[in-house]
Amino acid sequence: MEMEKIMEQKEVWEEEEMNIQETIVEHVENPEEHSVQDEERQAGPMGFREDDRGIGVIEIVLILVILIALVLVFKNEITSIVTNAFARISGDANSIIQ
Repeated sequence: MEMEKIMEQKEVWEEEEMNIQETIVEHVENPEEHSVQDEERQAGPMGFREDDRGIGVIEIVLILVILIALVLVFKNEITSIVTNAFARISGDANSIIQ
């Protein structure tokens, strides 16, 4: 039973792969008919338009994860730099006021 599901999924993937290959060949043979700004894009499996332009949510999440990891790794160093900077600012401000 499990094997049947796997084989069905494999057939679906193979059909999708063939569709992609046909689309690529069509775009290569007739590039003028298929511009990037084509408003007649077909809906994907979830009903969304297939559009890979711009930055995606996954890229933003990955960047945030990396930044948070860097902050956690260098927390002590960042804290000391900020503390020293504010100490110098307050010391310079006090010397100006006096």
